[in-house]
Amino acid sequence: MKLPSFCEAGAPAERRHLIGVPNDRYGAFPGQRGKPRAFVLLRSGRCVDLLSPSADSWTDEDLACNLARISRWGGASKWREPLSVAQHSLLVMRIREQEEVLAPGEALRELLHDASEGLLGS
Repeated sequence: MKLPSFCEAGAPAERRHLIGVPNDRYGAFPGQRGKPRAFVLLRSGRCVDLLSPSADSWTDEDLACNLARISRWGGASKWREPLSVAQHSLLVMRIREQEEVLAPGEALRELLHDASEGLLGS
């Protein structure tokens, strides 16, 4: 997979800073040089700073794509193909809907119960 141009070596620092990509070769954010850093670069080009996360660091599409790509239970299952975390979340919501009528907030809770896996992968 080819990285977006803002990730390539020598990409203009002003472009990298605008989308939240660390601006030096050690990965420090502006004003953070020499401090510990941990971040995840997402498909949208946004970065989630794991040491100081904010809710606007990712898009719904980032989360959905990541959940669809991560295998539930580390890929261990009886099925021929692994079950993604996204598929698992949809199955949980369907099971809950069969038990009772869910309000929109309750359905969203079921869909997002493993959302952290989409950003942290664990």
